[in-house]
Amino acid sequence: MASGGRLGGDEAGFTLPELLIAATIALLVTAAGAMVVIMAVTSQPRTTERAGQIQQGRVMLESLTRELRQGEAILSASGSELEMLTYVSVGTCGAGGPGNAQLCRVSYSCGSSTCSRTETGPSGGATSTHEVVRGITGPNVFVPQGDPLDPTYVGVQLVFPQDSGDEAVTLEDGAALRNHAGVTGA
Repeated sequence: MASGGRLGGDEAGFTLPELLIAATIALLVTAAGAMVVIMAVTSQPRTTERAGQIQQGRVMLESLTRELRQGEAILSASGSELEMLTYVSVGTCGAGGPGNAQLCRVSYSCGSSTCSRTETGPSGGATSTHEVVRGITGPNVFVPQGDPLDPTYVGVQLVFPQDSGDEAVTLEDGAALRNHAGVTGA
């Protein structure tokens, strides 16, 4: 028998205090891992929504700059409103079809958190309105440049505010009219 109350070399093991300390450490590591997983799962919907809003903003910028480039006239422009005569390939403003661009009156209206797009015929007629972006800080979205009565360039700035510690995201673009007809206020 070994001296000091110890068992022989082939009967060695862990003492109760060693087992309690190892179990406590394992429990703490497991709890920390579970917290990380829980935080990731709970933040995923917010992250997905924010990414969707930013993608909406990109799509809006692309279509708006295309409409500006194809436009004939900017009828009115302010920080929150933009109205133009532009060519739309398929629209509610007339009988346009694929390859048949139709001149339409297109307006964008941006409030404190959303922008919507309205399409009508050049002098009224059928109307279509839908939300094109949400989650922005507004209303200073449009920046017309050139002659105040007949601007030919409009800058666009969409700012998605900070969300739970994330940095604010700003999307900027702009375009000039390519088919400018010199029409004002029509």
